[in-house]
Amino acid sequence: MSDTEGRNIAREGDWLIDADSGEVIGLAEPTEEFAVTDPSSAEWVMERIHAADSAVASVEARRRDINANLDAMRKRELARRDWLLRRFGADLRAYAEQVLVGSKLRSVRTPFGAFGFRKKPGRMEILDPDGAVRWAVENQPDATRTTTTLLKSALTGDLPADLFRRVEPHDEFYPAAPEEVAE
Repeated sequence: MSDTEGRNIAREGDWLIDADSGEVIGLAEPTEEFAVTDPSSAEWVMERIHAADSAVASVEARRRDINANLDAMRKRELARRDWLLRRFGADLRAYAEQVLVGSKLRSVRTPFGAFGFRKKPGRMEILDPDGAVRWAVENQPDATRTTTTLLKSALTGDLPADLFRRVEPHDEFYPAAPEEVAE
């Protein structure tokens, strides 16, 4: 058979194979007649689910490893950038002040980026959040807000049906690998 890309695909057992290159394309879909009717057919389906779960876990492990390597590379480059700013930051500032004196411009532009000055609005900086809240509650209560949170586990008795619905314990079907099934 051929897929939409014009490849010559052959089925060998449970596998789809590119007949020209021998590349394994993937698992073949079961035939229309296939159905889960006995332990063997159920095991066949569960084996494929388990294989897919294993493949996902493998990809996630690879992603974690690659991201860890990229994070390390990023950390090294940020350290290099920080060193350059520590070493040359004062020089860049002095050069910008020299070049921009008497100009309406606020930045020096280079092919690799700009540096200069920008207006920063004033702001309130809170040095001790807990102390600031205590002070504001006593001295400026309009500057505070109280948040109420509902604790579902503390609700008891008859509750309004238009606001709450109890979900009784029940069995929920889920396809899982055999080692995950609760006995």
